[in-house]
Amino acid sequence: MDQNNYDFIMNQTPQKKTLFSGGKKQRILLFAAIGAAVIILLIFIVSLIFGNKADTATILAPVAAAQADLIDITAIGVETARETALKNKSASANVIITSQNNSVSTQLGKDGKKLTAPYQNDGYKKELEEAKNTGSFDKEYAAILSNRLDLYRQSLVTAYSKVGSTKLKKELESYYSQIGVLIGEPTTPKQ
Repeated sequence: MDQNNYDFIMNQTPQKKTLFSGGKKQRILLFAAIGAAVIILLIFIVSLIFGNKADTATILAPVAAAQADLIDITAIGVETARETALKNKSASANVIITSQNNSVSTQLGKDGKKLTAPYQNDGYKKELEEAKNTGSFDKEYAAILSNRLDLYRQSLVTAYSKVGSTKLKKELESYYSQIGVLIGEPTTPKQ
């Protein structure tokens, strides 16, 4: 028997396999895996770019609601308060908060009113009307204004801690500082 006839079995040289040298099934699975990875990557990128808008609106809604309430409260104070200092503080607060609200409302977009409605609290209207009728408006108004400014500053701190944008953080910090100057308290938020 000739031994050379079986050398091909014993001296088999391994063939190099390329990435695409497998069967048709392997190529299909490879392309499917690459396609799935690309789709997942695209979804991730799109969510990073467009996903924060809803979150930002959700974070800013309580801030905008507090601003809207304060704008209304300070407008009532400007019209009804008797003390000049209280009227001046109300007018200043109204201008500052209206300016802040214009910026926040722009960021909330067309759904701003719908987003802020659950956070608004107009219970102050009845209290101020009763105080006006009993002759204790200035005292009651000053207490409500002080309370609402504190609540507003708290909403700014909460939003500041939740928001991701550096630009928006600086804006919220600026709002906090402006209200701090208005009420004579520290102008840097404590987190």
